[in-house]
Amino acid sequence: MEPKKASWMQQALEAKLNEADPLTFTGADVAWLIAHVGDLDGHIRDDLTFTLIARGVLAGGFTAAQQRRVNDAIVASKQIFSGIDAPQNNAVFLRSFTALIGSCILQADAQRPFLTRTDRGLWFQWALEYLYRERDWRGYVAGHGFAHALAHGSDLLAAALAHPLFGSARQEVVLGTVRAVLDRIIQPLAEDEEERLANALKQGLQAHTLSQATLTHFLTATDQALWQGADSERAAGYRLSAWKRVLQTLYFLAPSLQQACLPLLRHYYRENGYLES
Repeated sequence: MEPKKASWMQQALEAKLNEADPLTFTGADVAWLIAHVGDLDGHIRDDLTFTLIARGVLAGGFTAAQQRRVNDAIVASKQIFSGIDAPQNNAVFLRSFTALIGSCILQADAQRPFLTRTDRGLWFQWALEYLYRERDWRGYVAGHGFAHALAHGSDLLAAALAHPLFGSARQEVVLGTVRAVLDRIIQPLAEDEEERLANALKQGLQAHTLSQATLTHFLTATDQALWQGADSERAAGYRLSAWKRVLQTLYFLAPSLQQACLPLLRHYYRENGYLES
């Protein structure tokens, strides 16, 4: 089968990839990009649509009206939850890349506010709800490219926690969401999702939306809980391995947490025979 020929609109947008920022977009350009957020063609979705939307939102390519238009379209359709309760399906691409675009929107709003209070609150809520509800954690999907829902959901949570208006009132909800993700691991994570999840915690710590004391308690309590189930099932080992990578990432990216992470990492390596008791 011959590859599908690119439309003139796609060709025009492809040409923008080689232009310097800030780009300029027509209304038709923006409409096309919005319509292809979850495209099943990996090149169109990743290399073209997301790249241009990110440059439009974060590098000044969109006008203020175009930036609001992208946000309004995504918010109104609630596509971040499209098909989320159905069995594994291709809607994961729409959900995942909506989450990734949401992280760009929150980053832009943090630098120069443009969201309404209602929409900002929705993105904050969705940053928690999406990561909690998403069950399709596939990485690379043959024929369609990377779905990356867990990574992109973590990126959205990181952007929410880094936002100056997120506040510290939802610390327990945030950490409960992270714990729920860890508890659902039943096989090794293949695409460095642990680092993306740890980065969300680091962003929260830096922005003071997560306190040092609360996060330290979470690390200790989570470590104890995961080790309690270490011998109960094979998946418990995968959870501990993922947890070890979260701790490693925090150790290097959040120096103020090194004192909390180090004994937990030493315990992991002792239990696995790499350190003497």
